[in-house]
Amino acid sequence: MHAALAAQPDHVEALLYLGTTLVARKGDFRRGLAYLEEAGRLSPGDASVFYSLGWCYEFAAHALRRRPPRTPDPELDPQRLYEKAAAYLRRCLELNPDPDMRGDAEKLLDVIEG
Repeated sequence: MHAALAAQPDHVEALLYLGTTLVARKGDFRRGLAYLEEAGRLSPGDASVFYSLGWCYEFAAHALRRRPPRTPDPELDPQRLYEKAAAYLRRCLELNPDPDMRGDAEKLLDVIEG
């Protein structure tokens, strides 16, 4: 994915793949979320991009709440991450995603706001 981004920095699918991989598999929340934010900036009308942003922010918040870092990082405060997750999931819903994505986004939003 790094090679794809070097050749085409605005390759949204590569940004999404790299971002979600860094968040969910590597625990590199700061870098992964930055790639996802860039995908959101490049695709402001794509519900799937905002769904990915929402669930990755929720994933990071949950992980950091369960295992806080030794040195707190205000940029990775779990409450702040949950708030961003909820905002991105609401944006996803505004963009009228397909029914499966809508259901998943609504369930995740209920968990966050519950």
